[in-house]
Amino acid sequence: MDSKCIRDDEEEKREAAGYNREKPPEDDCCPICFGDFRVPCKANCGHWFCGSCILQLWEYRSRPRRCKCPFCSCAISKLTPQVSPVNKTDNEAAEVLQNIQHYNRFYVKGIEGCFLISTFYLRKHGPLLHVYIWSLLRALVVVVINTPASIKRAFVVLIIHPQRIRINYQQVRVIACTMTILLHLYHGLLPPDLRLQIKKMKVWIDYASIILVILPYTIILFKTWIQIWWLRFRIWQVRREVDALRAHNAALREQEAALQAQADALRVHEAALEENAWLLQNNDALRAVVEAARQERDQRALPDPVE
Repeated sequence: MDSKCIRDDEEEKREAAGYNREKPPEDDCCPICFGDFRVPCKANCGHWFCGSCILQLWEYRSRPRRCKCPFCSCAISKLTPQVSPVNKTDNEAAEVLQNIQHYNRFYVKGIEGCFLISTFYLRKHGPLLHVYIWSLLRALVVVVINTPASIKRAFVVLIIHPQRIRINYQQVRVIACTMTILLHLYHGLLPPDLRLQIKKMKVWIDYASIILVILPYTIILFKTWIQIWWLRFRIWQVRREVDALRAHNAALREQEAALQAQADALRVHEAALEENAWLLQNNDALRAVVEAARQERDQRALPDPVE
């Protein structure tokens, strides 16, 4: 009972890890190498292959898209390997199993799939990523230096005049799509050697076509971003100037209020001075009346002279 439970647990773990309980047909062979199965894998369409053979076919024919089954042309979204104790101890078989897991992770949908793909590429090319970037920059500099002056002038005109970018965008898209369609449709008519070279370059030519289509939009977006940034900077400058003018106007209003208060104080002082002057004038008139009354009284008080 215990051994049976242990086996059931191991089978459940294998199924959870993506391993297969089934075995390939005994009288069958790998349809790619026509030899015995080495790390046999079952595709989601039901056909069996060697793990290394199907991965090489994927690398050679359709990467980064899904590999198609050589029998039924069905897109293979999952490979289920059969694992034996020998394969676990063999380094080559363990590497094949790991690559199969990477293949299955490539086609997980959603955010998880994007994360797994980016992690895979970083693990595989991470140590040499700076070498790739530096080589790409050097190649870009060489291409720019060796480009004819007419093409450089045309590119500058495209950057300066966005209307011409919109006009030439249709031509660029037609050229890119024509390159891709001709490559995918008529590569079978080419000689074997040339066909092999073109198949190896097919993915990069597809990427170049996509870049040719995206480049005009990228230039327009970059120029629009620069214009938006410049407008924001000008708006910030205008707001700063407006704030400075408002502060200056507020200071002028404060000075005007202070001058108005000083003028009111001067008016009050002037009114007080006028009142004092009027009082002084009245005082002088009163003094004159008093002096006249005193003189008249003095004259009346004097005795008449004796005859």
